[in-house]
Order: sequence, then structure tokens, then C-alpha cells
Amino acid sequence: MAESKEAWPVGLRFKPTEDELVAHHLTKKLRGEMGTICIIPELYIYDWEPQELFTRYNELSSIPSDASECFFFCPHVRKRKTACGFWKETSTKRVIQASDTGEEIGLRRSLVYHKGRQKNAHRTNFGIHEYHLNSNVFDSEISDPRALVLCHIINRKSNKAKSATASTSSDLSGPSNLSDSQNEGTQEISAQASPGVTVEFSYPNEMSSAC
Repeated sequence: MAESKEAWPVGLRFKPTEDELVAHHLTKKLRGEMGTICIIPELYIYDWEPQELFTRYNELSSIPSDASECFFFCPHVRKRKTACGFWKETSTKRVIQASDTGEEIGLRRSLVYHKGRQKNAHRTNFGIHEYHLNSNVFDSEISDPRALVLCHIINRKSNKAKSATASTSSDLSGPSNLSDSQNEGTQEISAQASPGVTVEFSYPNEMSSAC
């Protein structure tokens, strides 16, 4: 059941680190564990165009998107085509390590959305960080570690607009763009909630309605 936006304090944000996305959220989903609230919904994202995914996220997740990023669990596929374009993988890959042990637990692939087909396609501002759990990570409760991936969809145009109009606000503390650099200096207070949910000092009007 959806939570109304009144149930969430102003300033509540979902700011997971990369190891939290893999070690906590993706691992629990592959185990079949259900949370008390829906933070990351499951959706076959290739049935939708990038701009539509933010609307779908707000309809399905208890913590709404601010139109710059959203998260989904999605079945792992090789052909990432939509009705109007395709997601093209870049050469950038990152090994995800557990923060406490340094163990390699997953892999991040980066993709960029191209609108159109083949030679007529053009690159857009939409990107994905696609997180995979390592297939060699032993867990008796996970039958197929490749069944699902966790997709972090990013609207880089929205991020740039926010930076230009609110340069004093906190930036994303998690993986927020298609570069490998990690944002630093975010001032935040950890909330007693799922990993990645924090209360940070930013503008309150970013909250929108949830499902």
C-alpha cells in the first residue's frame, strides 16, 4: 500500500552508496525478502521511455523521485531496446566492494540512452548505472544471482539545472552521474531506516506525491 507524502518528513531522501545498493537492496531482493515499504520497485524498464520512468517510480515507490534520479529492479537482459530507442553500454565498468571487508560483491555497468535507431539515433541526457551481484558470491537463499539487476536511472539534464539554480544545496552522496567520481561534502544525518535513507539539508520543495 502506498504511503502518502504527509507520512514522510520534509528532507527525507534516498541516498544509497553503491555497496548498499548491491549488498543490501539487490541481495535482499534476490533472496525474495519483502520490505515494509516499497523503496525500489520492480519494473521491466524497457517497456518505457526514460522520461516515463520517473512518473512510474513516483507511482510505485514510497519515496518519490525529484526528477533527477530513480531506482528499479529489472530482469537482466542483453538487448536493452525501447519503442523509441535503445540503451547503449559504455566502456566504463566499476567493481563494487563491501565497505567493511573490501570483498568484491558486484559490478556496475554504465549505459546511455540513444533515441532513434541505428545511424539516426542521437545520444540523450539519460543514463543508467546497472548493478549486478557477483555470480560467485555464495548465498544459499539466492538461486540465480543474475535474475535481476538494480538500475539507477539518472537525468543528467535535471542534475545540471539543479546545480545552476541551487548551487548551495547538497549534492547526491551516492552514485549520481555517469562519471566514476564520487561526490563529497554532503552534509547529512542518518535516519533510522533502510540503508541509503538519510535526512539532509536541502530544499524542501523537492518532495512530490508518492503512490
